[in-house]
Amino acid sequence: MLSAVQEVEDNMVAFLQNRQKQQITVQYEASAQRSLAISNVQYREGFTDFQRVLDAQKSLLQAQQQSVTARSNMASSAIGIYKALGGGWEIRSGRNFVDQETKDTMEKRTNWGELLKPEATEPPIKGQDRRYPSPDW
Repeated sequence: MLSAVQEVEDNMVAFLQNRQKQQITVQYEASAQRSLAISNVQYREGFTDFQRVLDAQKSLLQAQQQSVTARSNMASSAIGIYKALGGGWEIRSGRNFVDQETKDTMEKRTNWGELLKPEATEPPIKGQDRRYPSPDW
């Protein structure tokens, strides 16, 4: 019991820390975008060389990578909370992942063949293909 409570608490702490990191990285990414915009203007006006623009692009890329990592860590810790609490991610159990309206739209746009057709409820007989039934001899 205590280890279950500890697991939930550890994942909740991780989630809160990752959410805080994600918020910080969003701000860092926004400032890197502003820095790149300023660097571009300064380069076009002749105040700086192109190396400054490249450095600003590199900083923006690093900020974006950190932001993606922080979001990923936050999602992982949220999954850890659900798992520690006993599940809850099986909401669609027994239901299709794609609703009928989306399937209809997909069928109109592309020939998906048998991919969107519902599967048979009973398994095929060993050695028999459902599409090509063997003759009764």
